[in-house]
Amino acid sequence: MKNKDGVSSKRLVYWILAVSIFVAAVVVGAFVLFSKQQSKVKDIYLDSGDLLMTYTTDSNVFNVSNLSPMSDIMGMRSNNAYFDFSVAAHLDNSSEIEYEIAVQKNDGSIIDDKDIRIYLQIQDGGSYVKLFGPSYFTPLSEKSSFGAPANSMILSKVLRKKDTTDNYRLRVWLAEDSSITSDLSSYSLTINVYGHAK
Repeated sequence: MKNKDGVSSKRLVYWILAVSIFVAAVVVGAFVLFSKQQSKVKDIYLDSGDLLMTYTTDSNVFNVSNLSPMSDIMGMRSNNAYFDFSVAAHLDNSSEIEYEIAVQKNDGSIIDDKDIRIYLQIQDGGSYVKLFGPSYFTPLSEKSSFGAPANSMILSKVLRKKDTTDNYRLRVWLAEDSSITSDLSSYSLTINVYGHAK
């Protein structure tokens, strides 16, 4: 009996050790996965408040390639090329924050502005709804009053009177009448937020 209890005790210790190692592996794996998916943050400081722009990619640059021409109806529903980001407005000592969402075309974009369609959505409840577009890329001729540089395009102006986080989805596709072939279609946009606190 004594020997049997000794064997049972050893088995119990092995089982506890195996379960502990398994749990530790799951926790480490979850941490690594969470770290890879954690959002990047861009903090925009204002006089009496701030804006936080977050995104799950490495930067606020949206690169798309191998696009195919499609109608606006298809482009607005397509899951081929989109960029998700959020903007959190923290009022601190201000009564309101107004901000604009702007995109700027990057060097290396070989698609002409008249061939690209841009569409911005905002999350409302559990789904995304239209906020801007679809539209062709139309650059500013001069810097905006909020600070968006010349040659960027304003997609939306937003006014918030309380601390709020808004989730956005930017979609891009080739215009239906574009004659560009997909292997020559590369386009790059930088998404930024500029704001004023009052």
